[in-house]
Amino acid sequence: ECAWTRGRYEDAKEYETRWLEDVMERFGPDDPRVGDAHNNLGVSHAATADFARAIGHLLEATRIRDPANGGDPVKYGRSLNNLAAALVRSGDLGRGATVLQDAQRLRRDLLRQARGTSEAPLRALDWSRGLVIEGWLASGQSRHDTAIVRHRAALRLRRVHDPCGPLTAQSVFEVSKAWLQRDGPGNANAIAGMEEAVRMTAEILGDYHIDTAIRTSFACLMQPGAQDVSGTSAAYRCCELLETWLGPHHPDTVAARDVAEFLDTSGI
Repeated sequence: ECAWTRGRYEDAKEYETRWLEDVMERFGPDDPRVGDAHNNLGVSHAATADFARAIGHLLEATRIRDPANGGDPVKYGRSLNNLAAALVRSGDLGRGATVLQDAQRLRRDLLRQARGTSEAPLRALDWSRGLVIEGWLASGQSRHDTAIVRHRAALRLRRVHDPCGPLTAQSVFEVSKAWLQRDGPGNANAIAGMEEAVRMTAEILGDYHIDTAIRTSFACLMQPGAQDVSGTSAAYRCCELLETWLGPHHPDTVAARDVAEFLDTSGI
């Protein structure tokens, strides 16, 4: 967990692989703890864009966590959501949409059951995670207005239930990125939102966290006319951090490198 929160995903995968091997040996392949290990390892593989391995682990997690097999419905919903996210990010939009529909149907029921209880804020945040993936799915289908609507809906929930937390920072970023995808650089709302996302992320996770680097590189791109050498240097620093943590071919590293080279060749 410490490695994950610090953005050290390769270290997290190493720890989680050992944990999976240990609990499988001790408790057997169908134990709930094995489902937890598959889920966490799948999420870490997805974070480094190793979607084939991520999907394999998340499929196994959903099998073990399925309420039909005696699993926890809340954990099952989270694994379905993680699987949908991995499928959408891998480009398999059709399967991703189907799994996401199942996840949101379950989460709608759980949210309804939690009304008026202490669990309600947590279930609302779970619902917001599905809205974010709906936004990614819409962006992948070039339905940018729908993507903005979904991300703004997630942001509204998160400002209520996680006002100063990483989920809110993520949604501020996702809304701004959706505006960028629709309108290109120069959208004033997107620029202001990306600046807020960078500030929040740095305050929560630190200046050298992967998410801070990614969002800083997007912020550099969104204001090309206002950047100077320091902006270009910041983009290259982001790229170097991402290459160290994720490798040179990870999509986030490639995106950061494109931003840095764009700023550099523009004479900014």
